[in-house]
Amino acid sequence: MWAGANDLFFQLGLAQAGAISATDVQTNLATAATQLVQQVAILNAAGARYIVVFNLPDVGSTPFGRSSGQGATISALSSFFNSTLSAGLDSLHIDLIRLNIFSLLNEVVADPAAYGFVNATSPACTVASLLCTSSTLVAPNASGVFGRLRPFARVTWEKEYDNDERMVRAGLVSTGGVGFGRPALRPDDSYALIGIGASADLGNRFVAFASVNATAGKNDGNYQAVTLSLRLPL
Repeated sequence: MWAGANDLFFQLGLAQAGAISATDVQTNLATAATQLVQQVAILNAAGARYIVVFNLPDVGSTPFGRSSGQGATISALSSFFNSTLSAGLDSLHIDLIRLNIFSLLNEVVADPAAYGFVNATSPACTVASLLCTSSTLVAPNASGVFGRLRPFARVTWEKEYDNDERMVRAGLVSTGGVGFGRPALRPDDSYALIGIGASADLGNRFVAFASVNATAGKNDGNYQAVTLSLRLPL
């Protein structure tokens, strides 16, 4: 589960318009974090076994935050939301998978090259990110051969209904292999499916993809798979 960014932007907009105070911003962000905790509790009560919760990135260190002139304030608000979220999750006393995106983003900003980036401090596009295309990039060829690395991650909770019959057989060696058997139902299975990977442009025509997928908690054994592919224009 991942939430909070829109709440942060909305509250910042209200504060900049003079509609609410700085104290109101914190109060409203605390409410948003608490509501996220409540949704996690609802999922857990409904039977979800593997719940992944992301915290907020350090929005103040993004190009948006840096260009706003309020980077330090926005970073502090991101941290405030995360600390409220973390305390709320702790109070649930349930097993969760927590991803610290705040720290990950700061690691990328501190050493972009280690993550395949050239620039982590200024906007990549001349328009809003939702409208960004290859034709609106600030420097389409700035990142060389392996340009525009696009990492991704996916965590889902899978439920399999396997109520198909199978035979369970038993016997004694002394009977020459003669035994008895009875049908049994294969139990349902629920598990986490985790996938991480990235795609990158190879020159101006090709796109390479790489991903690693794995399961966790699967009754009949977990598996891992690696996928490599290349997209060619026709």
